[in-house]
Amino acid sequence: MALKMISMPKVSQEMEEVVLYTWFVKPGDSVKAGDPLFSAETEKTTVEVESEYSGKITRLLVAQGDTVKLFSEIAEIDTED
Repeated sequence: MALKMISMPKVSQEMEEVVLYTWFVKPGDSVKAGDPLFSAETEKTTVEVESEYSGKITRLLVAQGDTVKLFSEIAEIDTED
């Protein structure tokens, strides 16, 4: 197992930050690569973001409704690799 950070991906070409609209996971939840983690809201749309890793969510670093800069760390996952 290895701890990895989950970062806010570039979900908008025009914006430097987005709103983390809804978490679909909580600490302790197991996820597989491709499972939805959260949705992010831009000025034009809401985007669902999937996990890059399989493992267990250990921490959420931002709350629903928080404005988050692109590429900043938002959660931690204990991966299966």
